[in-house]
Amino acid sequence: MTGVEYDRYWRERSGPRREARARARARIAASLLGAGGGRILDLGCGPGWAAEDLSRRGFEVAGADLSSEAVAAARGRGIDAQVLDIEREAIPRGYDGIVCLEVLEHLADPRAVLARILDAAGEKGAVISLPNEFHIVRRFAVLAGRPGFGGHDDPHIHHFAWGSARRLVAEAGGEILAWRAASIIPPALGPIARAGDLAARIAPSLLAISFVFRVRRAGV
Repeated sequence: MTGVEYDRYWRERSGPRREARARARARIAASLLGAGGGRILDLGCGPGWAAEDLSRRGFEVAGADLSSEAVAAARGRGIDAQVLDIEREAIPRGYDGIVCLEVLEHLADPRAVLARILDAAGEKGAVISLPNEFHIVRRFAVLAGRPGFGGHDDPHIHHFAWGSARRLVAEAGGEILAWRAASIIPPALGPIARAGDLAARIAPSLLAISFVFRVRRAGV
């Protein structure tokens, strides 16, 4: 997809539910990055929801996205954001860590991009999230003849499950240091959603809407 297409993508998909999901993933990313703050680069930052949440948690965050409209929105939230095509341009270095949340599934070659992220990440490594396309709700939808993904206008080029998400990290030359699961239960449900996160940890293949991994280059 081009920058113009991603401008449309964000116009069509911005809303309270997506923002809540992004901020929930940011909270998980912050817990995986650990205490002490640091300079973090948010690749695929969109309108800056996750970056803003990370900033509030003590990190110094810069953002990058292919959509100029999303970058403008992130700057409006006080994020130092730039337009960047991570498939074709160099990933900036000099950061303590990199987050890349719900991005790799959109890319033609996520393995190659993840490998470059691992090379660019600082001492905190990288936190990536991948959507679980085969959680229990989706499985029932498939049985009912409503798969909910695929088609000519699907922005997700790759569809991950628990096993394929972990294989992507290994094939990119990385290792998983820690992981969390984001529950299929909407964050707006508060304590119920937090309980759902614990349940998703037990059965990620069925109950996670996203897998969140802290990763680094293997052997480092």
